Amino acid sequence: PIAHAPIRGTVQVVPRAVLVIDNNGCIEKVVPVPETMKAEDALIYAGVNNRGQRPQVTELLAGEFLVPGLVDTHLHAPQFQFAGTATAVSLMEWLQEYAYPAEKRMADPEFAKTVYKKLLSFLIRNGTTTAVYFATIHLETSKILADLCALYGQRAFVGKVAMDQNGQNDYVETTEGSLRDTEAFIQYVLNNNNNLVRPIITPRFIPSCSSELLTGLGKLAKKYDIAIQSHISESDDEVSHTFQTQRQSDAQIFNSHNLLTNKCIMAHGVKLTSEDVDLLVSKNTSVSHCPLSNHFFANGILPAKRWMDRGLNIGLGSDVAGGYSTSMLTAVRHAVTSSRALNDLGPTPGREKGYDVLNWKDAFYLATMGGAKALGLENVIGSFEVGKSFDALHINVSEALGNQPGFGGGYGFGGGFGRDKDGGFGFGFGGGAGAGAGLGNGRLGGGGGLGGGFGGGLGRDGNLGFGGGFGSGAGAGRNQPGVGQPVTVFPNLDTLESMIEKWMTLSDDRNVQNVWIGGKQIVYYGQLAVSNS
Repeated sequence: PIAHAPIRGTVQVVPRAVLVIDNNGCIEKVVPVPETMKAEDALIYAGVNNRGQRPQVTELLAGEFLVPGLVDTHLHAPQFQFAGTATAVSLMEWLQEYAYPAEKRMADPEFAKTVYKKLLSFLIRNGTTTAVYFATIHLETSKILADLCALYGQRAFVGKVAMDQNGQNDYVETTEGSLRDTEAFIQYVLNNNNNLVRPIITPRFIPSCSSELLTGLGKLAKKYDIAIQSHISESDDEVSHTFQTQRQSDAQIFNSHNLLTNKCIMAHGVKLTSEDVDLLVSKNTSVSHCPLSNHFFANGILPAKRWMDRGLNIGLGSDVAGGYSTSMLTAVRHAVTSSRALNDLGPTPGREKGYDVLNWKDAFYLATMGGAKALGLENVIGSFEVGKSFDALHINVSEALGNQPGFGGGYGFGGGFGRDKDGGFGFGFGGGAGAGAGLGNGRLGGGGGLGGGFGGGLGRDGNLGFGGGFGSGAGAGRNQPGVGQPVTVFPNLDTLESMIEKWMTLSDDRNVQNVWIGGKQIVYYGQLAVSNS
């Protein structure tokens, strides 16, 4: 089965289909077939088995389905260090005591590699196939993030942060240095010629960027025809600070510096005015809706449905570490619950109560096709349509999850005791290696084995005595991606649509079996194709 949401508000489910991927990793054809048709017959029916040799085939079983890869339109890669903490402090304390110190530590290349590798592992295994990153002000380690995204096979926009004021004394750039390093970063990423990883212009936000810096960044965006990201109208304090110092809104300031374009995505937007929204729509600029972090720091809820009906393109963002979770399903769930909270505050003027509510189908769209459209990739990813890149997740919500073998190895030792003909006694120790396979319900499957050992001893008259020994070994082998099954499915009651809804509301990374990006498989039953060591 396959499920996608090419249109907001609907989820299209095909119970049984043949999805053909060409040599370029793009979808060549999608052919619905009768549900009772056997796999071999389905291939013939779809016109696949007439190419001289049988293609590589992956067949899904009951409780398994394909969905498009998830799109995270806003996160701060270096802040992964403290994700899950700092949830009870003000925004300014959060920046000064957590965010800036974490970002400063990324000046160390080896430490940066460690953090970024761990982050990529979490994101990809949770099903994030496309991500839009804030890195730091450091040129070299921003390059490292871009290189790692390419190595791990993730589709990514990576931005070296630009900020020349209102940082900490040792975490701020000069205007000239910021523009120089930003252009150097752009050239580095473009010269790598990786079609998955792209540079993105990244002014941190209005308070941290001078007008001169914004002007220069606008020129770079035009010169290289590349994407732009920042934060916009995020909170009461930020909006008040901007207006008091510049007598304009964030949207007006970005626009006056040529930073609102059809390749621009702005995070949050909780405090956007109706006039601001009209401006963004006129420029075809998108917004990243970060519902979880908005609860902590934005003092409000983005009226996502209202603004989408006005023509604003919106995707979802995790906003790590303002949002504590790397999983886009957390963003999906909070998008729904926050819209209900907004609705409970009262009906939108001129609209019926309930108008602002997003349901799970809306949120599924936002996390896939909505994110793709917000990034200008609606013709590349976001749904299973012919010609698009095969960025997909193989989801398993069946009871069989976890019952596949893991393999492990271990080492043992043995002791020997012998007596020679002259009455001498000898003691010895031997080693044995053990290996085995385990069947388990979780990440680790036990393995066990036996090994042999022998020992020798010197008797009283110099003769040797021999003793036999044995060894045992046990190992842990990784199998399915998780311990247990967070989703309960009732085969006689659940429909495909209800299983998809349960995946969105109940599941975690354990249910993500396999991941493909650009037709290339990068996760095999919970295992990354690239070593995380």
